[in-house]
Amino acid sequence: MLRQIKDWFKAYVQGFARAPGDWHPSYQIKIEHSRRVALESRNLARDLAWASADANVAEAIGWLHDVGRFSQFKEYGTFLDAGSVDHGERGREVVRQSG
Repeated sequence: MLRQIKDWFKAYVQGFARAPGDWHPSYQIKIEHSRRVALESRNLARDLAWASADANVAEAIGWLHDVGRFSQFKEYGTFLDAGSVDHGERGREVVRQSG
């Protein structure tokens, strides 16, 4: 499951690239942020001695936590929820629509 989520995330964000691997700097920041959150989530789960399956879920959540930001920025040119959409709700829609 974790590999599928990571692969999905990479494919999803590639859709916002100007060219393969070439993102607007704001997207690059969000991609790196998601990578760091995923890593920190895994490390926290390890430090708490969570089971491997639970650590995988923690990491997966880290990868997915900001997926709503990508379409938010494309549509509104901002990451500010108050001036656009709730990125959490948008992320839920994105994940749900992806199957």
